[in-house]
Amino acid sequence: MTMSRPGTAVMIMTAAMLSGCMPEAVKQIEANKSDYMQSHFAVTDIPQEVASTLAAADPTPMGFHKMELTLSLTVSRTSDNQVNHFVNTATYTAAGGPYIQILDVLNNNGVPFQEDYSLTYRGLLYLRTQQVQLNALNSNQIFAIHSLEPIGTWPAGGPGAGDVHFRFEQGFSQQIMNFQSGGLSCEFGSVFPASQLNPALAGSAQRLRCTAVNDNGVVISHSEEAWLMQYGIVFTTQVVTSSWKRDWKVLKVQVQ
Repeated sequence: MTMSRPGTAVMIMTAAMLSGCMPEAVKQIEANKSDYMQSHFAVTDIPQEVASTLAAADPTPMGFHKMELTLSLTVSRTSDNQVNHFVNTATYTAAGGPYIQILDVLNNNGVPFQEDYSLTYRGLLYLRTQQVQLNALNSNQIFAIHSLEPIGTWPAGGPGAGDVHFRFEQGFSQQIMNFQSGGLSCEFGSVFPASQLNPALAGSAQRLRCTAVNDNGVVISHSEEAWLMQYGIVFTTQVVTSSWKRDWKVLKVQVQ
């Protein structure tokens, strides 16, 4: 889901300019989206080193089975002050442990034009992600994290304190060398009622302010997040880069 990917949109645009594994035919993806998600974004696709690192820091499962959201998205472009409004419909599915599969569908005038498939760590760190333009013959390639440095313990079930840092190497899913380095650092902030994001959300939330860096250690984005403790998930409400800003609001949510 686009709302929870600080730096991921930047990664995808960079990856699109590089060579890598073969893309998938959009027609085949659309024939059975559920099967495609399970066959390309399963927990078993995570490198063992990455899975072990995350398990050591956070074995706690999600607090939901499935979450369906309708989101408003406002995109502001710095170069010409152009502002566009879209609607996201997103499905979050608990995939075991701290993992979530996300299918994010972007609509314009009620017509879908893009789908993003992802496997994430709590909706915050995108372990595998792929952008599918629905009017194209082939999808973009899957971009994935291939290695992850040890991280601190995640405050599952309650508020966090201080900072949490992720340092990783990333590239196309079938890439075996010449990876890009990346990083994501987040600082826990104040606690507030989750109902401030949407009345249907229960429990408490905590603000997270995150910064993503690229291979050179240069900042590529800042983001505002919300750690929803009852559900075990992080939502992104804003991402800012040097060229654009994206803001999301939760219009509707159903939780199973």
